[in-house]
Amino acid sequence: MRSHWSSYVWRLLWLAGLFVLINSSFTLGLSIQKKVDESFIIDPLFWFDTLAPLVFGVYLSLLFMKGWTLKIHKPLFLCVTIPCLILSLYVPSVYTFSPNIEHLPNPFWLLSRDGFRIIPIVAGLTLFPSLLGAKRENIYGEW
Repeated sequence: MRSHWSSYVWRLLWLAGLFVLINSSFTLGLSIQKKVDESFIIDPLFWFDTLAPLVFGVYLSLLFMKGWTLKIHKPLFLCVTIPCLILSLYVPSVYTFSPNIEHLPNPFWLLSRDGFRIIPIVAGLTLFPSLLGAKRENIYGEW
């Protein structure tokens, strides 16, 4: 049986890891911005602006995980995680792999409507609960 203090220790370690993640994200963001300013190649900035919120979402989901058994929660995975991952990775993928193709829709609508990068955060937040089968009860039943 785990002691009463272990829950507090894990939460404090999680908080320390959050500060490390914030600091490293800020440093990496400055480094990428400097390289983009020097080379005028903006692909790394698109990838960073997508992957940083995704990583923060995954890290936030660790705080709420109860179990670690591999059991896919299909409704959450198929209806939330996969569409959010597709929308999140659309912009950097289009500009990296097909910058000259004109028949693809212009992805700037994703950048303008998603100014705070909410979609990658939602994708990260739902990734572990959907893959590890974390279920919870609410007034409407299981989700």
